[in-house]
Amino acid sequence: MKMNKRLLADAFVQSPNIRTDKCIVISMRYNQQAKTFTKLLEYLNYSTNYHFNRYFLNKNSKRIGFYLNNEDAFNNTHSHVYIDTASYDFDAVVKVMKTEWAKLDRRFNKELNQYVLKRNPSFDLFVEDTKKPISYSGYSTKDFNNDDEFTFVPI
Repeated sequence: MKMNKRLLADAFVQSPNIRTDKCIVISMRYNQQAKTFTKLLEYLNYSTNYHFNRYFLNKNSKRIGFYLNNEDAFNNTHSHVYIDTASYDFDAVVKVMKTEWAKLDRRFNKELNQYVLKRNPSFDLFVEDTKKPISYSGYSTKDFNNDDEFTFVPI
């Protein structure tokens, strides 16, 4: 049986581990390929997990899970993210995510031969309460496509 938008949205709401009462949107505010954007979000997941548990790659370790619903809009590649916090405090996880996401907004300086932070950051991370989790989960999965591996990415 193939997964569809409705099944995916219902799975988010019915899962006891995923926080559906909060909506998290991670944005780049410019056009970027989904593959590159997903790679940056994998770096974000790694650094967030490392902050809370540096042995998270070991078997049977607690790990924060990201469920990405990537979306391409004009000059705004963004992702609606659901988080499995693995019994960590949600606000602490989001605070670390904001810090680490800002660090990934960088450019390569040829003179210094290293990456430097941009003066005008373009990466954003928003968190808000959802009024109706089932409606928001339907909205966040609106671009889901079974044939495109980058519309839904569990990390």
